[in-house]
Amino acid sequence: MSLLVSTPSARARNLSDVLGLINPDTKTSSCVGHAPSKHRRCRVAIARHNLASAQSVVDELSQPGLQWFEIKRLLLSLAGYTLCRRWHQDQAKQVAEQWFQRLAPYAKWNGDQSGEYYSSDDDDDDINSAHGWDNSSDAAPTNDWTDNDSADILVLRQQLAGLIALRNKYEPRTSTTYEGAQAWQDEAQSPQQARILRDRRRAECARVAAAARLAEAARAAADERRREALRQAARERAEREAEARALSEVARLAEVTRSAAESRRKEALRQAARERAECEAKARARAEREAERTAKEKAEQLRSERERKTREARERKARTSQDPWTRYIAAFDHIQYAETQLTAEELRKLPMWPTRQGIRASVTADAVRDFFRRMPGNLFASNRPAFISRMRKEAARWHPDKTARTLANLPPEANAAALLISQVANELLGS
Repeated sequence: MSLLVSTPSARARNLSDVLGLINPDTKTSSCVGHAPSKHRRCRVAIARHNLASAQSVVDELSQPGLQWFEIKRLLLSLAGYTLCRRWHQDQAKQVAEQWFQRLAPYAKWNGDQSGEYYSSDDDDDDINSAHGWDNSSDAAPTNDWTDNDSADILVLRQQLAGLIALRNKYEPRTSTTYEGAQAWQDEAQSPQQARILRDRRRAECARVAAAARLAEAARAAADERRREALRQAARERAEREAEARALSEVARLAEVTRSAAESRRKEALRQAARERAECEAKARARAEREAERTAKEKAEQLRSERERKTREARERKARTSQDPWTRYIAAFDHIQYAETQLTAEELRKLPMWPTRQGIRASVTADAVRDFFRRMPGNLFASNRPAFISRMRKEAARWHPDKTARTLANLPPEANAAALLISQVANELLGS
């Protein structure tokens, strides 16, 4: 067989193009099988070792001088290498036959009958089988023309053989197993063996037909037994349905009785719920009255407590306004327990300065000294240790570091008065 090119590599490339080994959709070497569910060619990639084997087969196919049965054998091997093993190995025979027909236009015929694709002996067998003739008992047909015969007769004979092959399509057998493909390969290698295999297939078909008749009889008997079983099952089903209807009626009566009892039970529950709701309403009313009475008592207690505190505050304010020392201590208690630092304006209003007047303008060394000596209890004259202890507290209260924290918002002109008070306190402490 020749593809009308000069080099083997070019012939192999042309052969791959003719057989369609490259998937035109993906431009890759994928399975050549057809996926009917997707209406397209399979896209499973061919394994690398199968690609190498397929390339070897393509190289062998591209060699000249091959006989038609050798081409069929190689095409079957190539189909096995280029079909995915999971889905499309059963299409090997069909794909090989399609390739065989596709290569027909490229076959090169030789006048000495040693050419490719078909031999003259194969033509005789195909023509006889096409007309139903059996020449198995005759001698093998031979070529009865000479070199003087017209070349047109040879061409017509070859064209007739090709038309017969195209008509028969060489339909694959129903077996798509590996054994069936191997039998097809054996048939392609030997025409004589093919006739023997056809006889065997006819005998096998007769045996299968007889077995089919026996199977049909057995199937008919089984169908009759199945219909009888269905009739018996229908009778049993009717009996069960009648029994079920009787049981259903009994269940219906029981359900009516149960429903009446359930209605009585629900009515009793509703009555109990109404009584419980009445009791809860009475209890809530009592609790509300008790809560209202308790709230009134608590409000009265709060009012009395407010009046008491107001009265005590007035009394304390009156005492403070009369006693300079008490007023002085109350002012610093207010500073100490305030939630935030007092502003300069608030400090200005407080009588926090240790003088009889309690204002900053009255702060002098003599006024401060006289104020501390006249503290309650006459401690300066009667209890010297208690006086020293009290003066330590006053010196700490007016220490510059302490006043910088507690009296941070004092105006600058008041800092001199605070420093003077600290000096007088230290003087009395050391005297």
